[in-house]
Amino acid sequence: MAAPLHVLFDLVGATTVRGKLLALLLVSFVCGVLTAGLTIPAVTVVRTTMSTSLSLVDGMTTGSRIDAPAQAPRVLAADESVIAGFYAQNRVQVVLDQMSPFIAVGIVSIEDARFYDHGGIDPTSTLRALAATVQCGRQGASTITEQYVNNAIIEAQVSGGNTERSNSVRPKRILTKSGK
Repeated sequence: MAAPLHVLFDLVGATTVRGKLLALLLVSFVCGVLTAGLTIPAVTVVRTTMSTSLSLVDGMTTGSRIDAPAQAPRVLAADESVIAGFYAQNRVQVVLDQMSPFIAVGIVSIEDARFYDHGGIDPTSTLRALAATVQCGRQGASTITEQYVNNAIIEAQVSGGNTERSNSVRPKRILTKSGK
C-alpha cells in the first residue's frame, strides 16, 4: 500500500510551503528525466530509420533522368514531305492545347476517376496493387502519377536495350500540357 503523501513530504523535510514546492519540483524533474530516458531509444530508432531512408532515396534519384518517349523517325524529302517512317511503336507527341478538352477529361476520368481527390497518390489503389503483387499477380496502382513513373521506367529500359519487360507491359500514353 502506498504511503500517504505527507510521509513523503516529511522524508524530504518539506513541512513548509517552500519545502513542498521544492519537493514538487524535485519529483517533476525526476519524472522528466525518466520519461526522457524512456523515449530517447525510440526517437533514436526513428531518426536512424529516417536518415537511412532519405540517403537511399537520394541515391536512387541522382542517376534517374526522364526522357521524352521515343518518337517514330521519319525520312523527309527535300520539300519536307514525309517519304517513310520507321517505328516499333508509332508515337506522335501532341501538345495538350491541340486536343479537345473533352479528350483530356475523358482520359483522366478513365485512367484515374479519383485523380482530383487524392492529390496524385491513391492509397486505396496502391494497397490493391500491392495485394495483387503479393499474390503473384500484376496490377497497376491506377493513378496517373504512378503510371507516369512506370512508363518512365519502361522507357528507360527500352532505351537501354532491355526489351524483355517492355514486350510484356506496354506503356500507356501520357498527356503533358507542354507536349514535352
